[in-house]
Amino acid sequence: MTTMKPSESIVMIDRRVTLKWLAGAMAVGQLAACGDQAKGLTWPEVAAIKAQGIGVDPDLINPVVPWPLTMTQIELAAAAKLADIILPAEGDAPAPSKVGVPAFINEWVSAPY
Repeated sequence: MTTMKPSESIVMIDRRVTLKWLAGAMAVGQLAACGDQAKGLTWPEVAAIKAQGIGVDPDLINPVVPWPLTMTQIELAAAAKLADIILPAEGDAPAPSKVGVPAFINEWVSAPY
């Protein structure tokens, strides 16, 4: 009979794999909304976006956002936290919240496409 050292039975898992597992575990919790329990639920009323759609190439030298941004401060804070959890700062790479990812997401979800 051979004996294993405790260090031989330990599997090293990096932070990104752990974050993927965590994201998967959080997604599984949302599946309850897909079953019979979700019957009778309604979506909240959301105001229609009244901005005119775009039809020309954007001016990348002088960027303009011609539509109103729709995310609240609470939603922006949540987007910042989630972005930092999904892709944390590492080495020379800053956290997404430090390079404007929440503002980018706000512009994209607010666009009247």
